[in-house]
Amino acid sequence: MNIINLGKLFENYYGIFEKLGTFLMNESDKMINYYIFEETDISIGFSSKRILMNLLDEGIIDEVIFEKSMLLQRKFRELEGTEIWNLDSVKSAPEWRFLMELSDEIKVLIKTRWTEDEISELFNLTQATSLND
Repeated sequence: MNIINLGKLFENYYGIFEKLGTFLMNESDKMINYYIFEETDISIGFSSKRILMNLLDEGIIDEVIFEKSMLLQRKFRELEGTEIWNLDSVKSAPEWRFLMELSDEIKVLIKTRWTEDEISELFNLTQATSLND
């Protein structure tokens, strides 16, 4: 049985939206590369169905955020290993623009649901949660 602190689970999930968004278009090539191909590539796993179900069951996210997060993960994973899995395409391909805008949209939905202070409090939840199938 895999047990994780609920606050840490949410913090890692929320971190996706701190690394992927339209803000990247104002970043250097080095930062875009780092955020997408290193950080987001790792953190996108925190939008798996099991994790999202835990967050949904605990009332941290709602059905809309759940569905959009599932779409974000699926579309991100579909790009891996394709001809547009590169820095130049991030700047020009509509598939990347869609992902960045979707990430921004999810972040807005979370910030509409919770204040900054409440989000910080959620990060500190010590309740253990299981990631079993």
